[in-house]
Amino acid sequence: MSVETQETSEDGKEAAENEDQTSAPRSAEEGASDSEGGFTESPRNPAGLSRTPTFSETMSGTESSAPSPTVLLRVKKRVSKRSRPSFRSVGKLVQKMVRHMSLFSQLQSKETSTVGSSSPRESVVSTEDSGTQRNSVIFSGGKLPVPGLSGLRNHGNTCFMNAILQCLSNTDMLAEYFVLNQYKSDLSRIRRWRDSTRLKPVTRGEVTEDFAKILKALWSCQYTPKLTSDFKNTVAKYASQYSGYNQHDAFEFLLWLLDKVHEDLNCASKRGYKKAKLGHKKSSDEHLAAEAQANHQRCNSSFMYDLFQAQYRSSLTCPSCHRQSNTFDPYICISLPLPQRQTRAIYPAVVYHRRKPRNTRIGVSLHQDSSVGDLRKLIADKADIPLNQLVLTEIYFDGFQRSFSDDQPLSVVHDGDCIYAFEAPLEVTDLSCTNDDTPVPATSNSQDPEQEKLLLLVVNKTGAGKQGKRFGPPFALHVPRNLTFSDLQKVLLHSMADMTREGIRPQGSVRFQMRVVGGLAGKCYLTEDDNMCLYMPTVDKALSGCGSGGMEHVKLVLEWEQETKACLFGNTCEEKVEELDSVRQQRTMQQQPLNVTLSDCFRLHTKEEKLGPEDGWHCPFCKKVQHGTTKKLSLWSLPDILIIQLKRFKQVGMRRMKLYTSVDFPVSNLDMKPHVARRNPGNSGGLGLLTSWSPWRRHQHRTAARHPDYFYDLYAVCNHHGNMTGGHYTAFSKNPVDGRWYKFDDTKVLGVSDEDVQTSDAYILFYQSRSSRMGSLSSTSGSSTCSSLSDHWVNRIPNLLPRSDGSSHDDTSDTEDHGGFSGDSRPFVRSVHGMSASVRYPSSRSQELLSDGWDSGNYSDSEADKASNMTESRV
Repeated sequence: MSVETQETSEDGKEAAENEDQTSAPRSAEEGASDSEGGFTESPRNPAGLSRTPTFSETMSGTESSAPSPTVLLRVKKRVSKRSRPSFRSVGKLVQKMVRHMSLFSQLQSKETSTVGSSSPRESVVSTEDSGTQRNSVIFSGGKLPVPGLSGLRNHGNTCFMNAILQCLSNTDMLAEYFVLNQYKSDLSRIRRWRDSTRLKPVTRGEVTEDFAKILKALWSCQYTPKLTSDFKNTVAKYASQYSGYNQHDAFEFLLWLLDKVHEDLNCASKRGYKKAKLGHKKSSDEHLAAEAQANHQRCNSSFMYDLFQAQYRSSLTCPSCHRQSNTFDPYICISLPLPQRQTRAIYPAVVYHRRKPRNTRIGVSLHQDSSVGDLRKLIADKADIPLNQLVLTEIYFDGFQRSFSDDQPLSVVHDGDCIYAFEAPLEVTDLSCTNDDTPVPATSNSQDPEQEKLLLLVVNKTGAGKQGKRFGPPFALHVPRNLTFSDLQKVLLHSMADMTREGIRPQGSVRFQMRVVGGLAGKCYLTEDDNMCLYMPTVDKALSGCGSGGMEHVKLVLEWEQETKACLFGNTCEEKVEELDSVRQQRTMQQQPLNVTLSDCFRLHTKEEKLGPEDGWHCPFCKKVQHGTTKKLSLWSLPDILIIQLKRFKQVGMRRMKLYTSVDFPVSNLDMKPHVARRNPGNSGGLGLLTSWSPWRRHQHRTAARHPDYFYDLYAVCNHHGNMTGGHYTAFSKNPVDGRWYKFDDTKVLGVSDEDVQTSDAYILFYQSRSSRMGSLSSTSGSSTCSSLSDHWVNRIPNLLPRSDGSSHDDTSDTEDHGGFSGDSRPFVRSVHGMSASVRYPSSRSQELLSDGWDSGNYSDSEADKASNMTESRV
């Protein structure tokens, strides 16, 4: 389901052209690049909006002619400069109380008199509040576009960037800090300090300024693709890996962006850390944590770290004295491993020597920590083959690849590898008895126990080297090593008699090349120049690489010319492998969903682990290097905004793979208390330093550190779709204004339900603590009353204005061009190029909105079905 960017109607275009000819306002690009925050001087009205009615006109139902909003804005700015009331707080309180009481009474009367009415109301009031211009939005109708609902243009594989920007844009406190220019004071302070100390700026604040412009444009409904294009270029300027159009990891970009903005806004005056004190003897964890935080804050003090950062506690336990040493380090994100099945299913193909069918595939399951030797024993038991006669190897379309040793871990066998288990014959091939007309010379001592023998694993293929394709079933044979080149070819042809075409027997000398896998580089072919070709150095080299497990063997690839192959073997292709019931049973078991919760991931993350023998640790108590130390990681404190990465990308050897495990994470009421380290209630010293990472004024309302809030609510999710070779990023975000969930897919915006947020593609989770949300006086996204929503910081955006009736959709009856919506059923949401875009909400969604005044739109099931057919090609 998607939301397509729609073109404005012809009337809207004419209205915009007339407005450009008369008033000639600045373009969106010019406004977005304004150094003071990217807003235009006059309220931008790209959809041809009518004049905003005053509060008295709205309530009375009449409108009178009045100066334009631009004139009113300039006049009120001049008035605000001339007069500033002395009773600022008292006047503000009285006006607020009067306004709220009036609104409640009017809204209550409207509810009782217009139940079931479909006619929306809208009203925007511009009031003088202590000399400050403010736009107060009255949430009483369905007319205003919801702020923050704008798609972002994909500038060539920038979906990872768009998804992260949408998640950060819906971080309420972060958006307020940038959209209302609160970051300007920090940026100016650090610039003045650098000028006074003559320090050369590192980034000049360009990344932060461009990031702020995007947030302002999203929340003022003035986004243009030029903003994200400029942002991408600025990012590439300071991080060359993001230049061009390659795919990137969204989590890595998030870490880079947070660190870069922190670097721009870092107000710390020190640039060096103090030497850490050893407090393992008498100091409590509380004192150690406070000192570590103070030392870190000495060089790192910014709003970004204040919002996202907290502390880890790392504990090492000595295996000798059993005493514990603790250290404390900061973190801004938590990377959680995903629990996986403790068993693995492997499906090897078994190649029997004489049994029918000769090639079968079986399914076996064993523990993740098993070895290749364990796998070989299990296959031998299931296939009823003596263990000393079983050889494991790997075969692909071009021939043999690896052989395995018993001492190797099972992890060397990857999912999807083509594993073959050969039954090695004990008897040597009889050279004196063949069925063709050219008998193979008999070797009198072929069964002599003193004679050196060699096990050959053989496959056939057309073409040479890496070219061509394998055909026919693989097979194994035991031969004397003293065979000549000609005799070896005759033995191999005799072993393939059942593969040749009926009635066709090789006459004379049939030529094919024999390549030894794992032999000497450049000398891997057996030649007839050596009378005893199996004693060539390349054969010795191949034997040395067999390793332990099964009989020593040589992997031999017979390379045929296409004409000769067609004459002898016809259209023989790859072998047919018969699958036994064990394959189906194991696949059914593996397809059963693995129930994983977020708490399971946390428990795995904080699980004790024993360090390896190579990881020596100097115990501060024993004064000696200890091995076998136990390490445990735990959370010591929690931030306001908790970012959790689900580690879906796993490195296995030289390969990277994606884990599609579905994780059940709570949308609300995430309880972090079980995952935070327990503290000693008697040691309260230093707790005062743990209340905040920096003295930003918002945190004067935070809960005291001795009574922390462990509950968090989800507000954004970054998703990764696809696999390691190609993927796409989208985002789910909960709008802080209307409290609804939306899906952001580049330029497309779609309303979704709470249940739709939990998917197996979830990659990065964004949580906000209850204490930070409730402690903020200006962020009231959790409230449901009309008056409290009027206090949301979004109402202080200078040019957040309503639109006139009919500006949300094109006046045309062609529903296909509208993505399945027609007439008044299309809501208004700002999108790319400042055009309108359709947003559909699930029909099962409750219609009780937190905000009545934002344009949200309600659709029937039939309209939803039409909208579900919309598609958009991705840039």
